[in-house]
Amino acid sequence: MFRALRTGFHSRAVFARCFRAHSVAAGDDNFERMRMRVNDKFAEAMDEVNSARESVGTTYFSDDLDMAIEAVDECLTAYRELVATKDGASVRAEMDLKMEQLKADLEDVKDME
Repeated sequence: MFRALRTGFHSRAVFARCFRAHSVAAGDDNFERMRMRVNDKFAEAMDEVNSARESVGTTYFSDDLDMAIEAVDECLTAYRELVATKDGASVRAEMDLKMEQLKADLEDVKDME
């Protein structure tokens, strides 16, 4: 491979294209990992919100609500990080509604206090 790089411009150009293609694939992989992380955080947050909803009127409610608030904050932070990437606009249409629903569900539980 190194011998091919020394032979001329064509070989270097091929190497550069392959390197860029690998970098783009790695970037796509990172974006997908971030997207999966947001989906995981969303599932955790919904679970915590539902647990808090189920514990209304019990001694556990305050702790469950605190855990739900923390989980929702973590999810929204991960979502903002995803949207801030160069490909983030592509997920806004898909995930904005989910995030708004998550915030609304948390507010409903807070109002049950």
